[in-house]
Amino acid sequence: MLDGVPEPYSSGLSILLEATQNHYSKELMSFAVFGSVASETMNEKSDIDILCVVDGLERSRFRRLGDWANMFNNIRQQFNQVFNQHGMTAPRVEVFLQTPSEADRFKLIYLDMVSDCIILFDRSSFLDSVLGKTSKLIENRGFVRRFDGHIFYWDLDPKRKQLGGLIIEF
Repeated sequence: MLDGVPEPYSSGLSILLEATQNHYSKELMSFAVFGSVASETMNEKSDIDILCVVDGLERSRFRRLGDWANMFNNIRQQFNQVFNQHGMTAPRVEVFLQTPSEADRFKLIYLDMVSDCIILFDRSSFLDSVLGKTSKLIENRGFVRRFDGHIFYWDLDPKRKQLGGLIIEF
């Protein structure tokens, strides 16, 4: 069981992590879950959001996803069974595949990942470093995470009403 992740998500993530580690071997840099599973706000309609940082990925995003889908198809029955044993339908898995150089560039999703992310594998603390830079960016720029009663959102310019072409760089 993974710390901080309830069943059956913990077992499902363990299956995904092991298969991903076996598939990408030494090229796997980071594997993290984020979104509703990491924040423990998932429901029956939630998916599992995964970020995988892998050295040497294909340039084609279509080929990357196809390769990962082939790997996932090999464990799909085992993955589904974990959820079925808890009376649930297995959730959809959304995977974001990035090379280290791609992952090292700022992405808006990193804003949420600073607080709602569980890093399950992180060679050389790569993803931890990226999220650390994001945390500093949030602090330095004064970004504010707000809740409107239904969803969280980021106010990237809390001092002004209009964004006006804000450029975000690490």
